[in-house]
Amino acid sequence: MPDPDRLSLAISQMECRRAGLDFPCWIVLDEYNRVELDKAFDFESTAPLGSFSPAFLKKIALTVKDAAAARKITGITRS
Repeated sequence: MPDPDRLSLAISQMECRRAGLDFPCWIVLDEYNRVELDKAFDFESTAPLGSFSPAFLKKIALTVKDAAAARKITGITRS
């Protein structure tokens, strides 16, 4: 569970199933990674596990849009 001061959304059990994630889980939205593409090696595989529904993606997008407008999102440079 994320700290209460972090901008996050709980992912419902149905969305977890769709995305191939364990329940419960959250998506933290108050920061994003900045990384050069040739150094982006965070994932073991790029094979899709699943996907979120369009409705949940819209909820994520609106939350990020509002947070960006309020300057509550931080870019973190990764190397």
